[in-house]
Amino acid sequence: MLSLLVFVLCVLYAQATSFYLEDAKLPLKDVVNKYGYPLEVHTIITPDGYILGTHRIKHGRKSNTTNKNPILLGHGMGATSESFLALGKISLPYYLADHGYDVWIMNARGNFFSRNHTHLNPDNDRQFWNFRLDEICLIDLPANIDYISNVTKEKALFYVGHSQGTTAFFMLTSAKPEYNKKFKLAISMGPSVFLRFNEVITGLLPYGAPALSLVESFNFLELCTDMIRESIREYCSTPMFETVCLQSFNFLSDAEFPNDKNLLFWILRTIPSGLSIYQLKQYVQFTTSGFRYYDYGIQGNLKHYNAPYPPEYNIQNSKAPSALFYSDRDWITSPESVRLLGESLSNVIMYRVPFANFTHFDFIIHPDDVRLVYRPMVRLMEKYK
Repeated sequence: MLSLLVFVLCVLYAQATSFYLEDAKLPLKDVVNKYGYPLEVHTIITPDGYILGTHRIKHGRKSNTTNKNPILLGHGMGATSESFLALGKISLPYYLADHGYDVWIMNARGNFFSRNHTHLNPDNDRQFWNFRLDEICLIDLPANIDYISNVTKEKALFYVGHSQGTTAFFMLTSAKPEYNKKFKLAISMGPSVFLRFNEVITGLLPYGAPALSLVESFNFLELCTDMIRESIREYCSTPMFETVCLQSFNFLSDAEFPNDKNLLFWILRTIPSGLSIYQLKQYVQFTTSGFRYYDYGIQGNLKHYNAPYPPEYNIQNSKAPSALFYSDRDWITSPESVRLLGESLSNVIMYRVPFANFTHFDFIIHPDDVRLVYRPMVRLMEKYK
């Protein structure tokens, strides 16, 4: 299922060239400045040499003074910091900046803004792509938190994650509980921790896992490369398949993409970004084995963990204040899986999006997100300042 999702997103990325959108043709800094906000680019080098690009919007349109409340946003798998800007002037980072937050947006290793390393070449060195969710969550996320704390001199920050960004928070606070104190409040949009209760994913799992193994057997570790996108672009440029390429995104969102080409074009500028096949494989493992470290197989596990099976992430260690934002039509993280996560946490608030058809991706692309998600989010965070 996850490999199918990546393919669909690759198709749609290629198809975006047939549309026009001014924002999508501009560098990110020009887009942010166009709407009246500042943009800073910060470079963070991880202990294992990955060079991450983190973006900062430090105040709103009506101020020139840096806001006092740092907040870090964590994007979904295959996405980038730009994914949070899909809604133009009403996007979440702008909304937060206008409400007094110093907004930082991380970019996980491998995506467009973090496709760099101190000595590995992502185009030639397979080792660059030899990372899993574990490294993103236990190295990239704390590197961002520590950097922001050093720059702002704030001991704790707010955090908002979407999809993989939620996985990162719970992995980090489960494996390194000393980081709990560094979060004032963490809000998880579409919490992606317990995935085995989703009938759509588990039903397609028998097809997805072999597909990933087949891709890996051909030594493809980076998914949705430029070569793949170029090939799909040729396919989608023909009139016969243009409509198919465009409408294939409909099952991901309640938003009317065929009638909003601006939104579609921006999303396809940012997704899919670079990601490792091992990220997908670890999510597949979540559906069968639970919330665990990456499974290398018995011999690999003995080498990495000195045990035949990977250890579990102890979710009870995650004690930072948390809010789980979920929806009924989320086909990646079902309401049942979110409720199970909530029952496993000692300091949690549950928020169900009051819209029946709201999906996993609608947290960042639905045109009514301000009312459904962002306004309740800010009201909640105000209580934890």
